[in-house]
Amino acid sequence: MGFNKGIKSKNLLAEEPINDFLTAQLVCEDRPSGQRYNVLTDVFTLRRDPSDPASTQFHGLFTSQWERAELAAVCVFSPSDINQVMDGPFKELKKTCENWINPEPVPGPRPGQAFRSLKDPPPTRDRTTVEVRPPSYLGTLRSSLDRLEETLNLEMKKLPDVVELKRVQQYEVDVTLDPDTAHLQLILSEDWKEVHDGGVAKKLTDNPKRFTNGRFVVTRQSFSSGRFYFEVQVKDKNEWRLGMARESIDRKLQIIVTPERGYWTLRYDKDGLYFRGNPAVRLPLRAELQKVGVFVDYDEGLVSFYDVEARVRLYSDTRCTFN
Repeated sequence: MGFNKGIKSKNLLAEEPINDFLTAQLVCEDRPSGQRYNVLTDVFTLRRDPSDPASTQFHGLFTSQWERAELAAVCVFSPSDINQVMDGPFKELKKTCENWINPEPVPGPRPGQAFRSLKDPPPTRDRTTVEVRPPSYLGTLRSSLDRLEETLNLEMKKLPDVVELKRVQQYEVDVTLDPDTAHLQLILSEDWKEVHDGGVAKKLTDNPKRFTNGRFVVTRQSFSSGRFYFEVQVKDKNEWRLGMARESIDRKLQIIVTPERGYWTLRYDKDGLYFRGNPAVRLPLRAELQKVGVFVDYDEGLVSFYDVEARVRLYSDTRCTFN
């Protein structure tokens, strides 16, 4: 939050017309990026505690005269913020150049400050029966602000996951599927980047690396140390399983997909999303997953799964034994 202050001073006698004024320009500033928004387009107030005027908050909607029109920001000001600004220091606006010159001391009495008039005040009216009702749109504004606050709180809670995802993505590796390991019902793309279930087993020569019981395929690349990260597109898929497996897993007999048997996987089907532990861990699914990120720290025994589009961590297993 920033302010520019302006003052014009002539004569403060109450017998003469008062043409002095005290102005303040509100500036909404995003300090981390240095972006400043100086055009106030709308303002409304909320009082958190109805019995405490000091709890009033002024919410200002700002745009910027220097940036693209679609950029906007909301800043919140308290009465103490505004009082502090009105106490100076001030600058005088020179009409000839429209520039603010050096700060001046606060004049006394300050423009806009109440002081005793030389004339008797007019008689007052009894307004004890007057009822002041809030404007009809106040409830809508309050609801909008509550939703905005809820959204901001959710984004703040996601922030640690966002930072974590950016950190692990620096370990991204390029992986391709190994056709010699694919179950006979699985069909791989020509670039070995995609796979789907063809429904009918192909007639291919068996080999020791091929899965013959479970419909699985592993990558051509393997890792025995360090950290690595890869992403899998799962959009519009009704059922899938992905993750990490030991190279020594049995590919011929009945496959039990648990960490004890050398598998660390997420599974999605009609029953939902869950990590195949022992027992399985059911995971909350906020929306349809589109892309899943998998991060492995081999030396630390860690596997983490991420919703890449939502930028949140889905699950981590920190007790993995890969060798």
